[in-house]
Amino acid sequence: MNNDKVVVRGELKPYCFDDLFWEVFKMPENSNEPMGLRANGAFSLWSFCVENHEKIIKNYLEVAPYLCEMIAEVDRRLCTKVDELGDDLKNFINHADMAEKTGMYDKALGEMLLYIKCKQYDKALDLATVQIEAGNFGSFKNEGKYIYEHVAEYCKEHTRG
Repeated sequence: MNNDKVVVRGELKPYCFDDLFWEVFKMPENSNEPMGLRANGAFSLWSFCVENHEKIIKNYLEVAPYLCEMIAEVDRRLCTKVDELGDDLKNFINHADMAEKTGMYDKALGEMLLYIKCKQYDKALDLATVQIEAGNFGSFKNEGKYIYEHVAEYCKEHTRG
């Protein structure tokens, strides 16, 4: 080993957001894919970093003890953060807005998904419409439409009936 770096990160996001994102984005089959897709998939929702530890390793014998210590610490911090945020998804979105971002961070999309999750389709549609009218369509595109267009379509379908 030549001064290699070991990184241990703990990231957090509501599990239900990926499933809802994929449903709205017309990719529901992704919900059946391996868990790694939620963390590293091209079409997965952002998370926020709760803990980030880095260490230069000079000897491979240092790796295992460091990883055991840091994984336990990250697990403790993640559990504490989950307890702090509770089960209110709005708390998650507000906290994520202030935290270090990973992936394709998009607060507006998070709020739209929150409204959809709460079956407040009219509010989600209003947010999507405001963004689209401002020329913002979101970062994701599938089937020739951007995510905010998918949100608007999804909300219209669910308010009709």
